[in-house]
Amino acid sequence: MSTEYAPQPPPTARPATGALPWFLGLIVLACLPFLGSVIASLTMYFVGRAQADKGPLAAENGRRAANWGLTYFVLTIVLVLTHFVLVFLVIGGGGSEHFFPVGIPITIWGIISVGHVVLSLWGGIAALNRVLFWGRGVPVIPAAR
Repeated sequence: MSTEYAPQPPPTARPATGALPWFLGLIVLACLPFLGSVIASLTMYFVGRAQADKGPLAAENGRRAANWGLTYFVLTIVLVLTHFVLVFLVIGGGGSEHFFPVGIPITIWGIISVGHVVLSLWGGIAALNRVLFWGRGVPVIPAAR
């Protein structure tokens, strides 16, 4: 008994959505304090920029992820450096009885980092569902015309 099967057409490729740069923002969870944030933000920026030729949805989601990645990178550098400058200049690198006001920049950075993880997940899931994600950072990269 021989069964013949009709040849199946090859599966069609799904168009790019720009989810990759958003999900790459989760590199921040790699347990590398500060360095994970720098790597995640720069990866989001470069991979987001690389989405420009992959269709309009991927290009716009990639642009928004790249803008957020660059914004998070600048915020990380400024807030972490400010914290360490305050630690070493204000309290001389020694201990302090109180966390605040010296701890304000690192606390703000921690809150922004939690927001970064939420945005990365939300943006990646939205892009996978073929939705233009509203999240964006400082609009350094202009929209295509």
